[in-house]
Amino acid sequence: TATIFGTPTASGTFNYTVTTTGGCPPATTTGTITVVALPVITLTPTDPTVCNGTNGSISVSGSGTGTIFWSGTASGSQVVAVFPSVISGLSSGNYNVYFVNSTTCQSATVSTTLNNPGAPIINSISNVTNCGTNYTLPAITGTNLIAPQYYTLPGGPLGGGATVAVGTVYAAPTNITLYAYDQNGVCNSQQSFTIVINALPTVTSVTGGAVYCTGNLVSPINVTVTGTPNWSVAYTLNGVAQAPISSATSPISLGNAPGTYVVTNITDANCTNTASGTQTITITPLNTIATGTSQTVCINSAITAISLATTGATGATFSGLPAGVTGSWAGNVATISGTPTASGTFNYTVTTTGGCPPATTTGTI
Repeated sequence: TATIFGTPTASGTFNYTVTTTGGCPPATTTGTITVVALPVITLTPTDPTVCNGTNGSISVSGSGTGTIFWSGTASGSQVVAVFPSVISGLSSGNYNVYFVNSTTCQSATVSTTLNNPGAPIINSISNVTNCGTNYTLPAITGTNLIAPQYYTLPGGPLGGGATVAVGTVYAAPTNITLYAYDQNGVCNSQQSFTIVINALPTVTSVTGGAVYCTGNLVSPINVTVTGTPNWSVAYTLNGVAQAPISSATSPISLGNAPGTYVVTNITDANCTNTASGTQTITITPLNTIATGTSQTVCINSAITAISLATTGATGATFSGLPAGVTGSWAGNVATISGTPTASGTFNYTVTTTGGCPPATTTGTI
């Protein structure tokens, strides 16, 4: 089966030919694909001649035949036999117009506005969305304005909303819709807009750093945050940037690998903020000490110094030594030396200090 398919991207009449290959002999067939260009319309608005009048119109220019559709302040449709075609009997307001021709191809929607003559016209006010930046309510601008005012509800003085003065400052967190309103007789104008000022997310604490002995359970580094979930925490471990950690709850665990954690940045559902906080997890190896040795000497004769290598320790304690014999620790070596001044059997113990945990060895003099 030979199949022709796809979406044409150019208009026109395309005569195609399909020819088989292989076998004896080639077979050929032809056909035609007609691609119709989308219609294009332009609008020429004519405002009503009196305030709140209904004698405004929109002249639609284009080509072909079909149906015009419009919506907005009023909606409807009308068949077009020839352009330009006039939509009449319209009041002021915003209108959206499109055209469907006789081949059911639809034009793009074109918008236009019919203004109320002599009526106040408030300029559009952009919505405000930011992170932590104060917003000062600006003066209301427009045409034919009498006494424009901001309100917290639509409908102006009859809408039941409170008035809001120009110059009012909004800070985070804010989420409010305001309505700029002005009226001249029976004619009025209103523009609504929203102010959304999101509070910056913050890191309130970074906890969990500690020194652990090898083999002990290591608690994670936890980051407590404020803001709107979900969060993402950026951090470095031993100076190397790590993949951010995301979470829907606080605190956020960064893990428990050994090293120095530095939090640098916090992002929530709305905003990003710099952050700081440092914690370190240190894993200390277990202390070791060489096996104690034993020896027999005559009283008042010096013993052969006993040297016991240690690791992980910062010192050592000695017990059970005979009088005249002492112990010392330096350079990761515990040393027993001296001349015993008493006879007997002395079972000694050497215990490391510092590090994790103490290591002990014994011997006999």
